[in-house]
Amino acid sequence: MESDTKTRAPQLCSEGSPGSELVAPSGAWRELDPTDQSDPVPPTEHCAIGLGNWLLFGASRRGRSHAHAGTYREDAFAITSSPMGEEPHWWALAVADGAGSCRLSRVGAGRAVREVTTNLGRPESLKSGPEKRFRGAVLNTLGALEREARLRSCDIKDLSCTLLVLFWVEDPECRGGTVFTFQAGDGLIVSTDQQGRFHSLAAQDGESFAGTTHFFTGQHVWDTWDCRFANIRVLESPFGFLAMSDGVSDDLVPYDANGPIIVKELSRILKRQDPGAELVDLLGYEKRGSFDDRTLVCAFRRDIGAATPTVPLHV
Repeated sequence: MESDTKTRAPQLCSEGSPGSELVAPSGAWRELDPTDQSDPVPPTEHCAIGLGNWLLFGASRRGRSHAHAGTYREDAFAITSSPMGEEPHWWALAVADGAGSCRLSRVGAGRAVREVTTNLGRPESLKSGPEKRFRGAVLNTLGALEREARLRSCDIKDLSCTLLVLFWVEDPECRGGTVFTFQAGDGLIVSTDQQGRFHSLAAQDGESFAGTTHFFTGQHVWDTWDCRFANIRVLESPFGFLAMSDGVSDDLVPYDANGPIIVKELSRILKRQDPGAELVDLLGYEKRGSFDDRTLVCAFRRDIGAATPTVPLHV
């Protein structure tokens, strides 16, 4: 039995057989370093930030297919929050997944998450209302990728990536606030209660057949730009929010079975000294047929001890 001080890998359920363990043998997989040293990306990344009653933490882990081929992780994430003393409190989570067929997708993913979270904290953006500020931050991120493409003398398609963003602004008059989301591509943005019931906050964006999706830099996303934004006023903030790449969201299907499993593990991580590092270990779970990069970022209330009801929303 493993020590209780180490994160245990969750046993996820398949859609056809809830409760079964989907564990694949790992001995046949290689762990190779990339030979290409341009634009390096570490195989894992993690961080954690405390803000009032919230704990924000995230991690990203290179998938088996990349490790076996000796290529870089193409997922990226970023977390930001309001400076100490700034009211009302706000924070943001961002996740991006680079297109595997595009040579600089890891560059695009990394630039996208850094840019959108940085834009939200720029002094000039703080003068705008939260919705205008959020929309401007996402739009400016698209402009940043266009500038990156010009700087590198490459097609912007080479930087193709998905982008999922969640922006929370606290309401000082109640225990809630307003959550703003943007999603281009697959992956998942949800709120959760302590029982692990997921409540979708944005539509997953994919084609009609498996293995395909739209990308943040693509024409289809621009043509459908406005409908990708959503905002919901939450009168009582939920236990937590999650944003994840498809490497995690696909593994969690069916959500009604695996949501409680992953939230239980995350609830335990909340109490650890380094939740980001613990999350890296958690993302090392084994599931048959799961080879993709895995990225998960979370925001959890640390002041909720009792079971939390389904999130009451006011649109």
